[in-house]
Amino acid sequence: PGSPDPSPDRLQNGEFWQEAWQDLEMSDVTLTQHEMTSTNVSSPLVYELLQPADLPAGAPVFVWLHGGDGPSEFATRTRPAFEQCWAEGSLPPLSVVMPHSTRSFWLDGIGADAAWETMLAEELLPHTRLTHGAGEVAVVGGISMGGMGSLRLAFRHPDRFVAVAALEPAI
Repeated sequence: PGSPDPSPDRLQNGEFWQEAWQDLEMSDVTLTQHEMTSTNVSSPLVYELLQPADLPAGAPVFVWLHGGDGPSEFATRTRPAFEQCWAEGSLPPLSVVMPHSTRSFWLDGIGADAAWETMLAEELLPHTRLTHGAGEVAVVGGISMGGMGSLRLAFRHPDRFVAVAALEPAI
């Protein structure tokens, strides 16, 4: 009874994932758009959040970065892949946060008000945890420009991201 316990030892041995998958229905996946204030990039920062319903508090967060073609339709184009993986049980239930960026390569210092890496590591993760109940376990990934940004972010902040998934990174 109740929500599965996402403690680190249960995350590692797989007990949390097995319990969380048992009751997940894909019709209950929601995609919502949000804004947050940032001191590192132009505000407000827009982001999308994809979450299975009844996601237990403390579940992991996946920061999913779009490529250089921009955020338009990125969430709706990639949503079916997440839903399929959740339905098959190949991806644990988690919050998928998809921030919107300019052609920044997700780096600090490209353009005015453009500390994208700092914003992701120091503002977006804490904001997602506080506002949406995401846990301490965080993964980062992306496609093309987002793949490059996710590699850089994971390598420069290994204390904040337990894994990285870079698809077609622009390196």
